[in-house]
Amino acid sequence: MNPLFHKAKLLVFGSLALSISLAACGVKNDENKGNDGFTYNACNEIGAKIFGGEECKSDRTAVVRIEGYYRDGSSLSCTGSIISSRAVLTAAHCLVDDPVVLVVTVDGETFRTADYVVHPGVVYDLFNTVSVFNDVGLVFVGSDLPLSPIPMLISRNISTGEEGLIAGYGLTENQDLGKLLAGNVIVDRVSSNHIFTAYTGDNSNPCVGDSGGPLLINDNGVFTIAGTVSSGTPETNCNVGDVTLYANLANPEIYSFILDYVPDAAVR
Repeated sequence: MNPLFHKAKLLVFGSLALSISLAACGVKNDENKGNDGFTYNACNEIGAKIFGGEECKSDRTAVVRIEGYYRDGSSLSCTGSIISSRAVLTAAHCLVDDPVVLVVTVDGETFRTADYVVHPGVVYDLFNTVSVFNDVGLVFVGSDLPLSPIPMLISRNISTGEEGLIAGYGLTENQDLGKLLAGNVIVDRVSSNHIFTAYTGDNSNPCVGDSGGPLLINDNGVFTIAGTVSSGTPETNCNVGDVTLYANLANPEIYSFILDYVPDAAVR
């Protein structure tokens, strides 16, 4: 199994189970702008409804769950986003080691994948940083998915200080898995390869199982995918101080790969 898994926000079960202290990944459920200073209601803006104050109902959002199964009996759980009628964008590290079965769950309906592909230039920097470069992959299903795609933001780089939303099916502080949660983040830094957000305790944070999930940015009134969850700070175990790295979709090396395989992907 790839040695990056202990650093990435990918959840692997079975013989590869991770022992981890979990972070709070719930939503900010203010209707407009609350005491936390965030403008957006996270669940509402991704097209889902708030349920119980923090959990989103997944029946109206194109943020989907990806599960894989290996020959040794272990399994994986990641998050992805529908970007065309039959394509889902996720993280490359979710697709390594050749899972023998890979399924996408959309609104309770399971779609077995027809194929998948990872960026040919994916690079794992395991020794100096927790960075994964070109950490994007695509999952293809054999029939049309029932929800509209989310456009990718490739026309501009986002800026430090921009407010964004994250969403995923990863682990929570209550050790729940497989429930769609969403929350608010502030962009801390941007490079040509990555977007960075820092968990302060007043915002939200991806955790294991959220790999491949979207960082959503409001672009002139339309929520778009600016990045996909890639990795974090391993020693923080998703807690305060964690810095999450997202693959920056505005990088031509990344978006050209995606559009080569999915020319009909929604873009802005």
